[in-house]
Amino acid sequence: MKNENHLLIASMALLMCYSVLSLNSSQAREPQANVYQASSNLKPDLTSASSDAGKKLAARQNCASCHSLEGHGGSTAPPFDGIGARRSRAFMLARITSGRAAVEEYAKMNATGELFAHPRVPVEQAKNLVSYLLTLPEPAGGFEISSHPGANANTVASVKPEQIPSAQSIRVGKSLFLRRNCLSCHSVGSGGGQFAPRLDGVGQRRDRAFIVNTLTTAEIHTLTEDEKRGDKIIMSPSAFSAAQIKAVTDFLMSLPAAK
Repeated sequence: MKNENHLLIASMALLMCYSVLSLNSSQAREPQANVYQASSNLKPDLTSASSDAGKKLAARQNCASCHSLEGHGGSTAPPFDGIGARRSRAFMLARITSGRAAVEEYAKMNATGELFAHPRVPVEQAKNLVSYLLTLPEPAGGFEISSHPGANANTVASVKPEQIPSAQSIRVGKSLFLRRNCLSCHSVGSGGGQFAPRLDGVGQRRDRAFIVNTLTTAEIHTLTEDEKRGDKIIMSPSAFSAAQIKAVTDFLMSLPAAK
């Protein structure tokens, strides 16, 4: 969804390890090296007058500038297709409804806090949007996810981490993390995608060298039954410099464990 005050996250997603989070009842398997398939038994809701109104509103709000839906759209936020397998109606309403009550309810669901602002709409519009989103099925065949290959050895070797990252480096890393669309796949708190491991407390699970070595490209593809080829959601290469890798690593190492 587009809003003039909406912080647009640019294109990129990070995958911090070579495993894929299950999507509730999803199962992930590895047909090839570093390639995973994920799908669920989602049964989308039937269309209704409310969902029809929500579909029109999604077009007017230009949700597809960031999210993909019905096989098309942006890749700068988590895909909407099959979102009913990953998010509840209550969560989505709390995320997009305007007003103090909804903001406070979302804060309860996401105790870590919001990393970036998201546009909100009046409650009736929010209900229609959510009704529409819950009618969206997964892509036929599910999702195909390829993990990060190793980072360029010369770039990694040039990263010189500090013993104690500076607050400035952490701020720069956070900005890069948001602008390069890491939340399309990863989650922090209750926000973000669910196609890759959550990053809360990642520094307690992985050392700095591991994170540095995995800050490179990633892709998510939608699959069709036609030879598993079809419209694809592509995350563009990060093209991180050594200094940027260090800053993003500093930010990730600073994330507390989930509450």
